[in-house]
Amino acid sequence: MKIKFKQSGGFAGLIKSVEINCDDLSEEESEVLNAMVKQAKFFELPKSTPHAAPDIEQYSISIELEGKTREMHVSRPNVPKALNPLIKHLAKKAKYEKR
Repeated sequence: MKIKFKQSGGFAGLIKSVEINCDDLSEEESEVLNAMVKQAKFFELPKSTPHAAPDIEQYSISIELEGKTREMHVSRPNVPKALNPLIKHLAKKAKYEKR
């Protein structure tokens, strides 16, 4: 599984991102991510949610799993509840991009 995550917006307008290839992770970490993706039913969620004001955090997530790729865009007040744990996990791994 490969994951691309980007967090943008917010009051300061900073951008954080991370790309993860589960082949490069420990077996335990890979299993944790796989479980979060399955629990969130990522491939069944809408591809986007209504966008809020520009100063609201927005997330872009792309996941490639078993030959399928799916990208979705969500904003903070409209994040599906099942997706929250995955977003929090990825946000902790993301690093700020230089401007």
